[in-house]
Amino acid sequence: MFKRSTPLFIKNYSFSGSKVVSYVFIFLITASSYSAKSQIIWNTGSTTFTKTAGGQQDCITAQTCLTRITVLYNSMCETVSGNQGCSYPGPCNTEWAYGDITNWNTLTYRPLFTVNGCTPTSMVGNPLVCHLIAENIYLQITFNSWTAGGGNFSYTRTTGSTLPIILSNFVGYNQGGSNNLSWSSSTESNFSHYNVQRSSDGFNFLNLAQMNSKAPDGNSTITLNYSFTDLNSLQGYNYYRLEQVDKDGRKQYSKVISITVAKALNSIDILQNFVDQRFQISLSTEKRTVALIKILDFNGRILRNEEIQLQAGINIRDLDIASLVSGLYIVQIQMEGALSFSGKILKK
Repeated sequence: MFKRSTPLFIKNYSFSGSKVVSYVFIFLITASSYSAKSQIIWNTGSTTFTKTAGGQQDCITAQTCLTRITVLYNSMCETVSGNQGCSYPGPCNTEWAYGDITNWNTLTYRPLFTVNGCTPTSMVGNPLVCHLIAENIYLQITFNSWTAGGGNFSYTRTTGSTLPIILSNFVGYNQGGSNNLSWSSSTESNFSHYNVQRSSDGFNFLNLAQMNSKAPDGNSTITLNYSFTDLNSLQGYNYYRLEQVDKDGRKQYSKVISITVAKALNSIDILQNFVDQRFQISLSTEKRTVALIKILDFNGRILRNEEIQLQAGINIRDLDIASLVSGLYIVQIQMEGALSFSGKILKK
């Protein structure tokens, strides 16, 4: 689940016979489980921990020591009686999701006993990703056994960090029709390069450029600064992320930032022409008004007819075309009773 912050809203005025207003919106998108610290991904090596009667515990870090009475808990930040019900929110400092560590940033994390449906035995043999929240470490845990009603269990977990860099200050802004990105790394280890990626929908990314490590051998403990200018930015939303590739080919991804630019008022654009289930249109207007959006086939039949309210400024609208068969369609938009725009979309 993604959360979008309050946008930064800027107006730039210039004059050439008449006033032209340019609106720029900048959004930051973060996953709900992200923190401001760089993520550390443990996906190499493994260790197996087995707890039998006797009270031993697995101290993964100084803040997380996992053990069990009836539930799994973290002895560093909680004390439990052994009689917890299905609403138990622990172990503290952890959140969990079924899945593979290579997909850590696409999973939805919740308390362990919510994830396993209050049936711990169902975890056996089904890999989980555990997020140590304070340390911002993600690791794979696969339970090998869980003895119902007792304190015994065993699991195998990944160890060590393969994060090639510690990244900070990834930001972007629009200037003069171009989108400027900049970021810094405080540490690079066995690091190869960044792939600068852009998306029109925040989900499907394409490579724009490769930026090689500034460290001669891919190893650095000093701050290195990078920048990239997208000279061919899209009208509407431009989502950017950094794919970070180490010398062994392993990849991590930065947070996603978005820069949204409408270059002039009273303009209409389709933000994607080759679409799947949905597509977006950008409508910029000087005043509140109503737009009538029609989707037609090439025989002129109206397949969609939708009226939307527009606010003064930039309006981004999602249109659902999942029910349409693959093919080429015409999009017409009327404002104040007159045809203001006609364009085409190709549904996959």
